[in-house]
Amino acid sequence: MEKLEHVPEKRRNSILNLLREEKFIAVSELVEKLKVSQATIIRDFIILEKKGFITRSYGGAAYLAGNLPYSFDSSSVVNIKEKKAIADTAFSLIEDSETVVLNTGVTTLEICKNILNSSLECSVVTNSLKIVDLFAFNNHSNKKILSLGGDFYIAGYGFSGRITIGNMKNIYGSSAIIGIHGIDLNAGLTLPWAAEAELVTTMLQRCNRRIIMAEHIKFGRISLYKVDCELKDIDIVITGEKTEKKYINALQDEGINVIVAKLT
Repeated sequence: MEKLEHVPEKRRNSILNLLREEKFIAVSELVEKLKVSQATIIRDFIILEKKGFITRSYGGAAYLAGNLPYSFDSSSVVNIKEKKAIADTAFSLIEDSETVVLNTGVTTLEICKNILNSSLECSVVTNSLKIVDLFAFNNHSNKKILSLGGDFYIAGYGFSGRITIGNMKNIYGSSAIIGIHGIDLNAGLTLPWAAEAELVTTMLQRCNRRIIMAEHIKFGRISLYKVDCELKDIDIVITGEKTEKKYINALQDEGINVIVAKLT
């Protein structure tokens, strides 16, 4: 019988089958189960991620249900500590009386948990059903929520489309705090869905301050649809401690304030 080490496609299929069952799996676990090296597993992860089957995180990988390049559920099990650190940092930038515009995502949801647990007085505008639900079950008179409405899509638990974008065009925000799927020095900001990319473009256009959140695995990644906003027009990028220095330096050279969120 051929060893999996010497049959890359069979080995990668085995990895996918394990991930379908367990949703998340560590590199060390695969090394033990498949009897291959750590370097081999990491190479397989890189190939599978490029094909859109998985998303990598520190020490392991998560399966992307339905082979979508992103879903809220898949993202909710990846880099959680880094996401929370980034969310905490983003929250610290919000001031009283602000109107904050947030898109769908695990990190933006974490920001809203911080908002609701604080004395901050602010308004939140969002296309995220998760955020709307969070506010609905935690009612505070000094915090307002405005749902953009529109066509609901389950992968992101959010609203998008003509109605959503039209509503956003009627709103002025003080800060747009946006979670992104990919940030590349040449391609710029990208997202998995055309409608979400168009909406995020509008969100950034309608706000005075533009803040992008991206954990380390988002750098160098290019998703399907471009956000129509040049990197040089972003005010702040918040990322994690594992982000490569070359990306941080390049963004700073564009005049962007890069904040590295520290894990607590």
